[in-house]
Amino acid sequence: MDINSIIDREFTEAMRGYKKEEVDEVLDSVAREFAQVKKENEDLEKKLQVCADKIREYREDEASS
Repeated sequence: MDINSIIDREFTEAMRGYKKEEVDEVLDSVAREFAQVKKENEDLEKKLQVCADKIREYREDEASS
């Protein structure tokens, strides 16, 4: 799932269905939150990689001592 699939999602109309405007507002809100969480996740993955690289460095230094 990506942001565009949330934003572009369409629903079939039915009697006694939901108000389109309300559904669109919720989808927009979900898309914004999804984008923020995705960005935070990418940032955390980068930090985790830096930590993993540092651990590898320390282990190599320790092994060569």
